[in-house]
Amino acid sequence: MEYKSVSRIIYLAAGLFIAIWFAHEVLSIILLLFFAIVITIVLNAPVTWLERKKIRRSIGSLIVFFAVILCFALLGWMIVPKMVPQVKLLINNLPTYLESLNKQASTWLGEQSNDSREAQSTTNAIASLPPISAIINSVGQ
Repeated sequence: MEYKSVSRIIYLAAGLFIAIWFAHEVLSIILLLFFAIVITIVLNAPVTWLERKKIRRSIGSLIVFFAVILCFALLGWMIVPKMVPQVKLLINNLPTYLESLNKQASTWLGEQSNDSREAQSTTNAIASLPPISAIINSVGQ
């Protein structure tokens, strides 16, 4: 290969690497921008309808905004009380799940006394975390 073709491939690879890195860094911003555009397009129809009903656009925008916030609040009010008992049940059963996972992993890896003792100590350490469950319960309340 010639020097020019090798250098061209190296520059292309470096440019591709930089482009992928840049896209990775700004992906959350791009997704947030697209989400904002979609919300704007969706909320434009009710605001336009209110504008045709002789309500100023700024007042109509506020009405639609607070209506959407109210819908999300009502949805949360209906869903969160159903989720709290499920999360409490998961927290209470987590040590049992971890123990069964450790038993299954030890059967897969073979019965080695040192590994099973380490797995049991890890299970005990994770199971003795009451502050996390208390925090989740208080947030749910």
